[in-house]
Amino acid sequence: MLLAAAGAGVLLAVALVAFGLSRAPMGLLYAGLDDAEAGRILTQLQSMKVPYQVSGTGGAILLPQDQIARTRMLLAQQGLPSAGGAGYELFDEQGAPTNSSARPRFSPCWSSSALKEAMDHLVLGTKIGVDT
Repeated sequence: MLLAAAGAGVLLAVALVAFGLSRAPMGLLYAGLDDAEAGRILTQLQSMKVPYQVSGTGGAILLPQDQIARTRMLLAQQGLPSAGGAGYELFDEQGAPTNSSARPRFSPCWSSSALKEAMDHLVLGTKIGVDT
């Protein structure tokens, strides 16, 4: 009897591990959407027969990782999400802080005579009479 219980326990453990390994890891499709937008996306996912999970934290929509890119493209064809947040296009609008439009804001700092004297003091040591 004890041997049968141990065997059943081992079989149950093997089945649980196999089930856990057979499931695809989930990845983030979208998060931070309003409820109406999330509902439209979930309706579309159901019609596409794409398995999904909704995370309780932040209303994140999770999909199997191997289906995320394809699903995003298909949803984009449908115009979803319509109220999408800003993405890489932010870099198109704003250049790096060292581009030519930002340099005039930084240049007064480097052209300051007090800064030049401090740099001479630190580098050369001549302002305090420590000539080498």
